[in-house]
Amino acid sequence: MVWPSFEAIVGMLALALGVTTFTVWRYHRVIFKPFFAKRRLRPITTSTVALTQSPLDFVEIAIAKLSDADAQVRVAALQTLTPVPDALARAKAAIAARLHDEAWFVREAALEALGRLTLPTPQALDYFVPALDDSEDKVRATALKRLAALDSEAFSDPRCTAALHARLRDDAWAVRQLALSAVMKHTPGHLAADGETLSRLLCDEVVHVRVAATEALLALRECANDASLLQHLERLQAMLSDEAAEVRFAADAVLRVAPWDGVDGVVPVVESHHV
Repeated sequence: MVWPSFEAIVGMLALALGVTTFTVWRYHRVIFKPFFAKRRLRPITTSTVALTQSPLDFVEIAIAKLSDADAQVRVAALQTLTPVPDALARAKAAIAARLHDEAWFVREAALEALGRLTLPTPQALDYFVPALDDSEDKVRATALKRLAALDSEAFSDPRCTAALHARLRDDAWAVRQLALSAVMKHTPGHLAADGETLSRLLCDEVVHVRVAATEALLALRECANDASLLQHLERLQAMLSDEAAEVRFAADAVLRVAPWDGVDGVVPVVESHHV
């Protein structure tokens, strides 16, 4: 385990102090209300607050720490800003700069922070689409989650759909699974028309991806013609003997519904397998 440097610890303590100071100043009436009420003391008045109108601003401290030499301090600053909408809005430009940070976990935290903001679609795509090509799979996964949360309007942009579908071939299975989920949510018709990609996912080496692809095939009945689904019939029948029970159950569920009704041999094959 790598311990933070002394400078990093000092930086994080300073950040925590700034947050505490701001919180107490901002919410002192709520924090101390029971104390005042119990003793019938008058709360601090506007005139007395004048002396504390310019407390240590934790947002400015956090923004400054985003450029700290220590990555642990930079990510702590991002995590401090993330839960506070007003702070995020003020720090948006500085946070966006961290999308190119040398430390992958800082890039990931920056994506998480920006994902909390209500962004114009073009700006959201500028932030999230390039991150789909990040060298770290956890960053790519986070970018996919942020993209999937956008309105369907974003997926009318060719660069978005192209980048998203490219992740269906990602080296990391978790990224492939997330990409498939996003495609099914926003652009299922594209997958229905791409028989090669769907066939590959049905044969994926990872159980979770095979199950997700099989469930996707079931959902595609709503937007695909029978011919595009029937091309996967042989593979589905083979999946009834898959080593993973989850895959067998998923394949069985697909084969028991249209468009397989009336296709020679399908029902006997299904009923001969006990999943």
